[in-house]
Amino acid sequence: MGFKPGQSGNPKGRPKGSRDAFAAARRLIAPHLPQLAEQTLAAALKGDTNAAVACIELAAVAIADKKAQA
Repeated sequence: MGFKPGQSGNPKGRPKGSRDAFAAARRLIAPHLPQLAEQTLAAALKGDTNAAVACIELAAVAIADKKAQA
């Protein structure tokens, strides 16, 4: 029973109002962002290279967002 070329396996698509896993994770983490940022920065300053990379990546995103809004 396969699908014909050009035919979707899910023709109706995702139901309206359904949420993806990324959005759910974002809602769970959002209240803790200030504490997570502080701990990550502290770890980076102590020499944790993974934390330093995370801080640099976040800073780059923030700078790009600020430039996009200008």
